[in-house]
Amino acid sequence: MIAKITRAKDAAALARALHGPGVTRGHEYRDERGAVVAGGKVIAGTVPCLDPFSGKRWARAFEFARVVRPRVVRNVWHCSLWCAPADRRLTDLEWAVIGQVLAERLGYGEHPWVMVRNAADHVHVAVSRVSYVGDVWLGSYDYFAAGAAMRYIEATWGLTPVSAPKPGTEGAVRPREAELRKHRREQRVPPRTELAGTVRQARDRARGKGVARFEAELTQLGINWRKRVTEGDRIAGYSFQSSGLDQAGTPVWFPAHKLDRGLAWPYLSHELHGTQGNAEHQRDTPPQQTGRTPDSRSAPAETGGAKDGGQS
Repeated sequence: MIAKITRAKDAAALARALHGPGVTRGHEYRDERGAVVAGGKVIAGTVPCLDPFSGKRWARAFEFARVVRPRVVRNVWHCSLWCAPADRRLTDLEWAVIGQVLAERLGYGEHPWVMVRNAADHVHVAVSRVSYVGDVWLGSYDYFAAGAAMRYIEATWGLTPVSAPKPGTEGAVRPREAELRKHRREQRVPPRTELAGTVRQARDRARGKGVARFEAELTQLGINWRKRVTEGDRIAGYSFQSSGLDQAGTPVWFPAHKLDRGLAWPYLSHELHGTQGNAEHQRDTPPQQTGRTPDSRSAPAETGGAKDGGQS
């Protein structure tokens, strides 16, 4: 299954596109009973729609939520889900369950969202990033989280698996030019590149064995790490200490996604927990927030800042 993700700022325009006649081909297909369905039809979501063939109700709901946070410009998250040509035709109920799985795994389940079906082989998911009470779903690393969800859906529903990008290849972050010049002079691998390879090694060793095993592998490989945890005791990501020092002689810390985009937490959590998902495992980890090797330098206590910024 393929997921294509975009963001928009006009819910009404998206509703017209999904429920209208279509541009490249007509929105007409036969459902599981053989009846012809013309136009987009809401088959799942959190917005009650008296007329499933009209998008006016859910578009108004999205705009109502947006008023609470007008500074969120691209407030609509749109994901198209396509089955492979060889896959069987999924029923509306199966698509609806898939929509709920996607909502739970990406974390927008409490926000206004709908799934619109307008073809036999694909559906569209529209989400208001702003909830009715003003909470904003950031959708950080949605590409990786959606990719992990697609692999789970393919395995569960017996669909054709689609290759996912491998962390450490497309996801690897290229060191800055200044880093490359410095380490060409020193004839050594840049610390960022070396650190990324070691963290990937720890991830590979711990694949499917959980967070505690991953942290143990990091410590065994001599990597100092810090875990960021939200107020609800949910893991937000990791940062790792490089062997290099800055101009002041203090250790440099890299957020995971600055080493390899495939090490960002939504993707990493899937690797560590297999297809069982992330949410049910985030609270079963030890309360340890940092990992230090016995001979490591002392590191600053706080997280964030120039050397340890961003979400992983």
